[in-house]
Amino acid sequence: MKCPYCGGNLSLEDETCPHCGRLNEQARQHVKDMKHYKGEFEHAKKHVYIATNRYTKVVVRVVIIAILFFAIIVLYNLGERSYSIVRSIGQYQSKRHAAEYMKQLDQYIEEEEFFAFTTFCNEHKIDCYEEPYMRYIPVKRTAQNYMNLYENIMQLVCPTEYQEQSSQIEQMTENLDYFYSSMDMEQYEYYEGADSESNQRALETMEHNIILLLQTYFHISEEEAEQLKELSQAKRAVLIEEAIIGEE
Repeated sequence: MKCPYCGGNLSLEDETCPHCGRLNEQARQHVKDMKHYKGEFEHAKKHVYIATNRYTKVVVRVVIIAILFFAIIVLYNLGERSYSIVRSIGQYQSKRHAAEYMKQLDQYIEEEEFFAFTTFCNEHKIDCYEEPYMRYIPVKRTAQNYMNLYENIMQLVCPTEYQEQSSQIEQMTENLDYFYSSMDMEQYEYYEGADSESNQRALETMEHNIILLLQTYFHISEEEAEQLKELSQAKRAVLIEEAIIGEE
């Protein structure tokens, strides 16, 4: 560009003419415009930085939530599968050591250790609906209900402040129904060996023990105890409740 006063060569950065010394108006305006644009640029830069920072925080939070959600799903699926895997491994081991396990189960039945029988089956994932354990189905089902009934009786005998007597009696009458139902040998006729003499003796022993518990703790007569098997749940509940109230 040329100086309007002397015609000498100028640049936008020259505030005065190097030839005549006069002010370069275009340079002043250029500097002013540059300062303005620089201020606008810094403002826009700051705004973009703040917006980007907020966006980054939101994105990070969303990513963290997504990762946690995914991790929960993975852990849940692993939990589901781990139970299935552990059970499958246990069932494989129970079949592999069937001769040893069955010998132990027979010993528990002979010694009338029905709690130990049930615990052993549960710990070793023994499925009595599959060979070679199918002959233990009556004892397995009845022994589980036998344990539940024993717990019910003990809870009624030694109640806590958090237990309602009515709900405990209701639970006990339901378990009595399950117990007597599991003793019906006709339902096991399709399982080879289920009707063995040792199984029948085991079921009779458990029934006798339940009657003794009821007579001991609730002073139910022998005749009333014998009738429990034929009574409905409602009548059982009334009989047991009257016995408990009578004891109090």
